[in-house]
This record gives sequence, structure tokens and C-alpha cells, in this order.
Amino acid sequence: MALEKDDGSFWEDQSVEESEAESGRASPSRQRQPVHSEQLNGSVAKLETGVDDVYPYSSAASSRRGLKLRNAQGSTASLDTLDDTDDGQGSQSRSTSIKQVEEENLLTAGEPSSSSFIPLETEVSSQQKAAFKAVFMEKKKRARWRTSVCLNLAMVFERADEVILPAVYSFVARSFSATPSDLANITLARALVQAVCSPVGGVLGHYGNRIWVITAGCLVWGVMTLGFSVSRSLREAIFFWAINGLGLSLVIPNVQSVTADFYSEEDRGKVFGTLHLTSAAGAAFGGLYATNMGAGTRFGWEGWRVAFLLLGIISLSIGLANFACASEPRSFDSKLPFGSAPRKAAESSALAKLKATLLDIKSVVTVPTFGIIIVQGIVGNIPGQAMAFLTLYLQLLGIDNFRASLLVSVGMLAHAVGGQLGGLIGDVAAKGAPRWGRIFVCQVSVVAGMVLTLVLLRGLPTQHAAAAFASYMAVSIATGLLNSWPAPACTNPVFSEVVPARLRTFIYAFDRSFEMAIAACAAPVVAKLAESYFGFDGTATTSGDVAHDLSKAKALSNALSVMCAVPWTLCALIFTGLYLTYSRDKAGAQLREAAADQKGRLVQRNGFLRLESNGDVEENGSFDQKWQLLRTTPAQH
Repeated sequence: MALEKDDGSFWEDQSVEESEAESGRASPSRQRQPVHSEQLNGSVAKLETGVDDVYPYSSAASSRRGLKLRNAQGSTASLDTLDDTDDGQGSQSRSTSIKQVEEENLLTAGEPSSSSFIPLETEVSSQQKAAFKAVFMEKKKRARWRTSVCLNLAMVFERADEVILPAVYSFVARSFSATPSDLANITLARALVQAVCSPVGGVLGHYGNRIWVITAGCLVWGVMTLGFSVSRSLREAIFFWAINGLGLSLVIPNVQSVTADFYSEEDRGKVFGTLHLTSAAGAAFGGLYATNMGAGTRFGWEGWRVAFLLLGIISLSIGLANFACASEPRSFDSKLPFGSAPRKAAESSALAKLKATLLDIKSVVTVPTFGIIIVQGIVGNIPGQAMAFLTLYLQLLGIDNFRASLLVSVGMLAHAVGGQLGGLIGDVAAKGAPRWGRIFVCQVSVVAGMVLTLVLLRGLPTQHAAAAFASYMAVSIATGLLNSWPAPACTNPVFSEVVPARLRTFIYAFDRSFEMAIAACAAPVVAKLAESYFGFDGTATTSGDVAHDLSKAKALSNALSVMCAVPWTLCALIFTGLYLTYSRDKAGAQLREAAADQKGRLVQRNGFLRLESNGDVEENGSFDQKWQLLRTTPAQH
């Protein structure tokens, strides 16, 4: 008898079959009739709401054996596959049909206990296992599709929420009489809270349902966005935008972790590229929408306030959609071949959980590849934070609100397409050069992005910039296409490869935390450089004086150039360290995963064969265990 594991291999147990062969006790009831996946799937289609679980069953009253189906509404049906009757020509196969059956014949879902085990009087055939696997994988595929849609929607509006404030800097500055430093402080408050709270999001996702954590994050950021829309002072605005960072910190690491768990290693570059595509599209939409709505008044309100109000309402809706439709991939990974839910481990003490958490954190932060990517991420994210002032820079050059927002938004859309392209290129490079392909792609992207950004800031005409709009647009598109590869092509896939799967939420959370904590200071540094060293004078809005506005634009351009060229140069150099650590850390993670997978074994307890999967050692020396009823052992004579 073989029990298929999640990775496609099998647990083998020959003891019962051998004993039966030796004693000659193999009965007609053990003769198998084939069940084809097409038949099972065809029968499943007759259940109006689809199959929610599948179980092997045996009914002593009717001598029926086969698979039991149950849908989400609790309706049950049987798929008869075995027959005890023998008419002299051997066991005859009845036509596979679906029929309503009594509830007491159903092996109850939920946590199995010794009292809920129902003896299964026949072996589970390989055909039955294949039939179940077809249904199970189809169920997982549908859940993965729904979850991917929900997560991508969450990232669309997460990025829209991040960029909406920089897109209306000029209008917010007019409402609050704010300087560039004041505006930068609002952004800094959100980024710092997000950085500090990202590990909290990681811990919650590690021990809890990540979909619930994502939902909570969407609700928090939605409420805080609504609060920002009604703020009446700079202090209130800083408060609401800071707490907004808490919501974002719960969403981002858990979205990345769930995405990594749902897809295989060879597809992750493409999937993370798609995630990058949708999030960048959200940034483009948010910038275009906010800048154009923020200029006037809507319903008696300042336009930028209405923009925040609508985005907050949509964010709340996205959170509820995730709660209703998305699925936690662990619920599939932990299931055994016939769908019986594993028994949860007994709750350990708070101290034991704290120790386990600290050990997990230590195991993450001590991975050399993790450290290198974190350091490059800190410096590599500084230009992105600094470029929050790009819309204001274009407005100061005399480009009108619509074209300024269009240029930035098209650049973000190009960034989105570039992310998808980068993910595909990274996958191809990883297949051709597994040790260094992704790293090289990443370095090419960083250098190209740095050069093109400097061209945008310093190589194009500033006098009569509106007349050179096409040139600005072309450079912006090229920059977006080429500088967006690192995350989908390298860092996100590498993160999922160098640590065990159970720690992915941690590593994405700490990545976000460490990177954002320092990169968040970029906007205030740009403002300080522009005001103190390059001569920016006045509030962060257009004055109507062309010469004065061009002077402020030049100061801002100089500050942005410094905050882009230096960090990206360091970033490209730091990536070189991955050539030394990546392959070794990846191999180490694979060994740890393999060791964990081999802890399970078939054991015979109390007349049942069960699959025992060892978890963490408890203080009393026993193991947390998952059990799956397979079949009864033959009666002893």
C-alpha cells in the first residue's frame, strides 16, 4: 500500500499485504474496481456547489464501498467503486453513479479523534487516489486563482495608496501652507511606522491565517485614508498617515508570502512579475487619478480630499473581498490524500512560543544572502522614496497638472510592464545560469535605471520643458521598462529559495522592515538638500513666477540627482556579494526542507494505520502529530 505525499513521492507499507499473502486471507471484498478521474469529475459536476471534501467510506448495511463526496453546503453523495458480491464470475463493477446517502455514512470532517475513526474494510486503490488527486488539485487550482485575483487587487490599491500623497504634494502644501520638509515628514511618519510594524505582520502571518492578516491590513489602511481626507491640520495629517503605515505593514509581507507558497520555484519569477505589474499599475492609476482630481473642488470639498475619501472606501471593499474569497495555501499543503483535516497541535505556553519566534527570527536574519539583499534594498529603495518629488518637479518646470501626472503615470505603467518582463528574464536566466543568472539581470537593471534617471533629471531641457514633453515621456518609459527588474527577477524569488517555506512570511516582513526603516528617510533628506544646499526657497507649490519656479525646480533636480546616483551605484556593487552566498544558502535551505519532509512515517496504532508527521518537540519530549486514517489491519485469527 502506498500513500502519496504532497511532493509526489509515496509512503510505502507492505506489512499488511505481505501478511495477507502469506496467510491466503485476501478476500473478494479486497478486489478493486477502477475509478477513473473522468468519472469522478463527471459525478462531481452533478453537485450544484462543487466538492468541498472527499473521503473513502464503507457501509456495512449496504455493502457499499467507494468515495464519499461532500459540497460546501453540506450535501453529500457517494461514488460506489467496490462491490462485495460475487456471482461466480468474480466481483462485478456497478455503474459509477452519484446518489444522495445518509449523513451517518459520512466520515465526519474536522479534527479526527479515536472515537471518530470509522473502520474502512477495503484498501484504497491507486485509481481512487488518482481520482481524489484530480478533484483535490482542481479545488486548489480554483482557490489559487481566486486568491491571486484578490491579492493582486490588494496590491493595486496598496500602491495607489502609497503614491497618492506625493501626487498631490502641491495641493496639500497649499492647504496646509507646507514646505517640502513638512510634506516629507508626512511621508516619513508613514514609512517609519510601516518599517517598525512589518515584523509584527510577519509574526501574525507566521502563526495565524495570512488572509485574515491581509484583510485586517486593508481595513486599517482604508480607515486611516478616510481619516486623512478629513484632517484639518498638518499634525492630524501626520497622525492618520502614520497609522496608515500599520495597515500597509500587515499586507505586503503576507501577500508576498502567500504568493510564494501557491507557486513552484520555476514559476515564481513570472508570478512576482505579475504582482509587480499590478502594483505598479495601481501606482500609475493612483498618481493620474489623484493629481487630476486634486486640482479643483468636488462637491464643495478640495479635490485631493475627495480623492483620498474614494480610495479609502475602495480599500475597505478590497479587504472584505479578500476575507470572503481568498484562501490560505497552508490549508492545502497540510492536507493528506483523503482530505481529513490534520489535528492541530496542542497549544504550547506563551514562553515556548516566544522562544520559537525568537529562534525563527534568528534563523532568518543570520542567512548571509538575506543580509546582502537587505543592505542593497536599503540603499536601493532610497531613489524610489526620493522620486516622490517627481510630480512636483515637473509642475515647477511649467508642465501642466494633467501632463505631469500623465508622464509619471505612464512611467509607472512602463515600470509595471518592466517588472513582468524582468520576472520572465529572471526565470530564463536562472535556468541558463542557476548560480548567478538572476543576480546579473538585477545588476544590469540597476545600472540602466541610474543612467536613465540622471538623463531625465539633468539631460533634458528645463527652459520650455512643455515643448520637450515627448522627450521626457520617452525617457520616462525607458526608465520604467529597465529599472524595475530587481524585485521580480531576483530578490523575491531568491528570498523564497534561501529559507524554508514556513519562514517566508518572516523573511518578507523583515525585508520590508529593514529596507523601509532607512529608505524612508530619503524624502526628508531630499527636502533638506534642496532647501539648505541647493537654494530651494518657499512652499512646495507653484508660485506663478516662472523664474522662481525654475530656480526651485533646479534645486530639487540637484537634490534628486544626488539621492539617485549614489545609492544606485552602491546597490549595484552590493549585489556582487550574492555571487558568493546565494547558491550555498539555497542548497542549505533545500537540505533543511528535505530533512523536515522525511520526519513522517506510517505507524500502526490501535488497529489503524496512520501517517504520523513529527513537528516541534514539546517540553515533555513527545511530538505534535498529524493523523490520517488509512484502513484497518486484518483481523487476527
